[in-house]
Amino acid sequence: MIGVGGNWGTQFYQVLEALKPSGVDKDVQLVSTGDVANGYLSLQQGSMPAVALTPPYSILAKRQGYRDLIHTGDVIGVSPTTGLVTTKEKLEREPQMVRRTIRAVMKAVDYARPTSRAGPIYFAPVQHGTRK
Repeated sequence: MIGVGGNWGTQFYQVLEALKPSGVDKDVQLVSTGDVANGYLSLQQGSMPAVALTPPYSILAKRQGYRDLIHTGDVIGVSPTTGLVTTKEKLEREPQMVRRTIRAVMKAVDYARPTSRAGPIYFAPVQHGTRK
């Protein structure tokens, strides 16, 4: 049993793909922990024998003595994913800003591709000008 941040989302499929080369993908049950923070808590409490973690929780787990069983990036490479949403009003009022934003996101995704010379990067979530 492996805890993942949600059912049928990106993390679910990344874990599934990472397990395929070893052949255990059909023998392992993936269980939703809701999100990565809950997965980390489940690991600490012993209710989940293994969980898929991302920074900062993967770093905290290593500091507490947990070890990586598999690193998805070693098996499936970089998998840049992102979502971009706006309102109809924003599209109508500020089409140039929307175009610039889309171009910037596309450049960032391209930058994170395995064929990029620059290598992978992490994006900090930004919400209405305040970093989370």
